[in-house]
Amino acid sequence: MRTLAFVIIGVGVATAAPIWGSLHLIREAEKMQRNPRLLRRQLLLLGTVYVLSSGWGIIEVATGNYPPETLIGIAVAASMAWLLIKQASNVKSGH
Repeated sequence: MRTLAFVIIGVGVATAAPIWGSLHLIREAEKMQRNPRLLRRQLLLLGTVYVLSSGWGIIEVATGNYPPETLIGIAVAASMAWLLIKQASNVKSGH
């Protein structure tokens, strides 16, 4: 009986978390549509995260903690960073 209660609670939490996250994402998207500066800031932040993760990956390969095959993922992260930063530069801020 106790296991059943934990399963029900676990499923409830596992269902509520994505719903809450989706509603939060929708609200943030609406804010970014109204405020282009917020959109630009978010795109630059995400681009910076990808740049820093690429740099971290290069450092880890150079120190020998990761195999050289890991550098394949760096090309993907660098492409994502480039796209995000390019999109941020195309946002019209209105000022």
